[in-house]
Amino acid sequence: MASKPQPERSFKWIPTVVLAWLVPGAGHFYLRRPIHGAILLAAIAGMFLTGLAMNGRMFTPMSGDLFTTIMTYGGYIGDLCSGSLYFVTMALGYEQEILPGASHDYGTKFIVCAGFLNLLAIVDAYEHSSVVARPEVRP
Repeated sequence: MASKPQPERSFKWIPTVVLAWLVPGAGHFYLRRPIHGAILLAAIAGMFLTGLAMNGRMFTPMSGDLFTTIMTYGGYIGDLCSGSLYFVTMALGYEQEILPGASHDYGTKFIVCAGFLNLLAIVDAYEHSSVVARPEVRP
């Protein structure tokens, strides 16, 4: 009984995912897809910086009632998904108090959405890096 040929295992996805998380679009640059990488970098960094310009705030995880816990932890995860944008911003001491008004609220949403957009870019980089050519089997 002949065994089926197994596809090669590729671990190229590990540096791709790490790069894609740290710098938006870097995973696509690593995979030699510079146009996609440039578009992702511009979109994600643009959203993040627009959120900062609108005085959006960064989330800190807080527990309390269920709604507060879900909102703050979800926002914090979204912020972390921005990678180095988040870490550099926090290292520079950016801190925004909770202010009333639509502009600040939209800025906060822009920052979190930039992180989740980067998460989608990470998944896309992972999918493109883990595609392995499978040998064609003929009966």
